[in-house]
Amino acid sequence: MRLLAEMNKDVEAKRAVEELEIQRGLGKELSFEDYLKKDKDFNKAMEDRKERPKPTYTPANGYGSGLK
Repeated sequence: MRLLAEMNKDVEAKRAVEELEIQRGLGKELSFEDYLKKDKDFNKAMEDRKERPKPTYTPANGYGSGLK
Protein backbone atom coordinates (compact mmCIF):
# COMPACT_ATOMS: atom_id res chain seq x y z
CA MET A 1 0.00 0.00 0.00
CA ARG A 2 2.86 2.38 0.77
CA LEU A 3 4.37 1.73 -2.65
CA LEU A 4 1.14 2.76 -4.35
CA ALA A 5 0.89 5.90 -2.21
CA GLU A 6 4.52 6.72 -3.00
CA MET A 7 3.97 6.23 -6.74
CA ASN A 8 0.84 8.40 -6.75
CA LYS A 9 2.02 11.19 -4.45
CA ASP A 10 2.59 13.66 -7.27
CA VAL A 11 0.31 12.23 -9.92
CA GLU A 12 -1.36 15.61 -10.59
CA ALA A 13 1.98 17.25 -11.31
CA LYS A 14 3.00 14.38 -13.58
CA ARG A 15 -0.30 14.59 -15.41
CA ALA A 16 0.12 18.34 -15.93
CA VAL A 17 3.58 17.79 -17.42
CA GLU A 18 2.22 15.05 -19.71
CA GLU A 19 -0.64 17.31 -20.80
CA LEU A 20 1.82 20.10 -21.62
CA GLU A 21 4.02 17.74 -23.65
CA ILE A 22 1.00 16.43 -25.56
CA GLN A 23 -0.07 19.99 -26.35
CA ARG A 24 3.40 20.87 -27.57
CA GLY A 25 3.58 17.74 -29.69
CA LEU A 26 0.26 18.50 -31.33
CA GLY A 27 0.95 22.20 -31.67
CA LYS A 28 -1.98 23.05 -29.44
CA GLU A 29 -2.19 25.91 -26.97
CA LEU A 30 -5.36 24.80 -25.17
CA SER A 31 -5.88 21.68 -23.06
CA PHE A 32 -9.01 19.59 -23.52
CA GLU A 33 -10.24 20.59 -20.06
CA ASP A 34 -9.79 24.27 -20.92
CA TYR A 35 -11.57 23.72 -24.23
CA LEU A 36 -14.54 22.19 -22.41
CA LYS A 37 -14.65 25.10 -19.97
CA LYS A 38 -15.04 27.47 -22.93
CA ASP A 39 -17.49 25.29 -24.88
CA LYS A 40 -20.92 26.91 -24.51
CA ASP A 41 -22.87 23.85 -25.68
CA PHE A 42 -21.05 21.57 -23.25
CA ASN A 43 -21.56 23.95 -20.34
CA LYS A 44 -25.26 24.35 -21.15
CA ALA A 45 -25.67 20.57 -21.31
CA MET A 46 -23.97 20.21 -17.93
CA GLU A 47 -26.25 22.86 -16.40
CA ASP A 48 -29.32 21.17 -17.90
CA ARG A 49 -28.13 17.87 -16.47
CA LYS A 50 -27.86 19.40 -12.98
CA GLU A 51 -31.45 20.65 -13.23
CA ARG A 52 -32.93 17.27 -14.20
CA PRO A 53 -34.74 15.37 -11.46
CA LYS A 54 -32.71 12.54 -10.01
CA PRO A 55 -33.82 9.01 -10.97
CA THR A 56 -35.73 7.19 -8.25
CA TYR A 57 -34.43 3.72 -9.01
CA THR A 58 -33.33 1.59 -6.10
CA PRO A 59 -32.61 -2.14 -6.23
CA ALA A 60 -35.42 -2.74 -3.74
CA ASN A 61 -38.19 -1.20 -5.83
CA GLY A 62 -36.79 -1.11 -9.38
CA TYR A 63 -38.49 0.71 -12.22
CA GLY A 64 -42.14 -0.19 -12.61
CA SER A 65 -41.83 -3.41 -10.63
CA GLY A 66 -44.87 -2.60 -8.52
CA LEU A 67 -42.85 -3.06 -5.33
CA LYS A 68 -42.74 -0.22 -2.84
